[in-house]
Amino acid sequence: MRALFQDVFYSFRSLQRERTFAFVAVFTLALGIAANTAVFSVVNAVMLRRLPYANPEQLVVLSWYGPQGRLTLDVSAAAFFRLKGQAHSFQSIAVHYASDTGVNLAASDPPQYAKAQRVSADFFHTLGVEPVVGRGFTSEEDTPGGPLAVILSYSVWRQDYNGNAKALGSEVRIDGVSYKIVGVMPRLFHSYPEADLWLPMRLTPATA
Repeated sequence: MRALFQDVFYSFRSLQRERTFAFVAVFTLALGIAANTAVFSVVNAVMLRRLPYANPEQLVVLSWYGPQGRLTLDVSAAAFFRLKGQAHSFQSIAVHYASDTGVNLAASDPPQYAKAQRVSADFFHTLGVEPVVGRGFTSEEDTPGGPLAVILSYSVWRQDYNGNAKALGSEVRIDGVSYKIVGVMPRLFHSYPEADLWLPMRLTPATA
């Protein structure tokens, strides 16, 4: 133990004499630790940690390959409905836009910017996660010309409505249009990309 203290004391004195070297060594060590932490965080989120959905091992993402076998994120409405009607290997098939849309949410004063994602009526049911308050979208709400409905994230519900269940059924203006709040997703629910609220996609087989 005495030898250990002597070595530590000697190292400390050496670093005091070579302060530039000490700074570089400490900086390099800190950079290495930060890099390892970042890599582990990504690997943990993508490969190790289970997705926050029911039976995540049963979830699949269907990819669409266009001309020359090129992968594309754009799937036609006709292809979606054909899959939904004929792909009997799946319990449920849903669709969502692969990117979020910035909207003006007038739930409080002043209005705020929010990220909205459009999904089909079966989206949450397919993931195996239902709203913690209220309900999901109905087929009528997911039809063009149907009632305008919105589902809020847990954070927006807490921030703008203080977590009050009476917010259900009330109206909120999104880009100047009134929508009825029908549900609130659980606190730990995440969609990809992240969203503050969800709107029905309102597709038909004839939709471009």
